[in-house]
Amino acid sequence: MLARQAKADIATVTRRVSTQAAVLVSALFEDEEMSHSFSPLIARMQSVGT
Repeated sequence: MLARQAKADIATVTRRVSTQAAVLVSALFEDEEMSHSFSPLIARMQSVGT
């Protein structure tokens, strides 16, 4: 029971952190060329969070 809750909490935290990281990265690389090269990385980070 407790282990299941811990896993859910970890998943929630991971999702939150990856979303924040994606926002940070996209803000840092507002430059079109840079954000284009980072978009697969951001997509990968977001897919890990879900």
